[in-house]
Amino acid sequence: MTSAIRFREQLGLGDPAGAADWWFSEGDGLSGLIVDRYANFLAVQVTALAIAVRLPQIVPMLVELTNPAES
Repeated sequence: MTSAIRFREQLGLGDPAGAADWWFSEGDGLSGLIVDRYANFLAVQVTALAIAVRLPQIVPMLVELTNPAES
């Protein structure tokens, strides 16, 4: 996950006020997971059961890597 996020930041998509696709499923090597950043918030879309059962492990990693706002 860190490599995909770092890559997008290198492309200039790290503006905290902007929006970006942080993780795009097969394009980033993890089928079934899409993560978009909107300012300080993350939107997580799961399209595979294998990812859904692993969300309790994935979400804390996303929070640690991106430090989103709490809603």
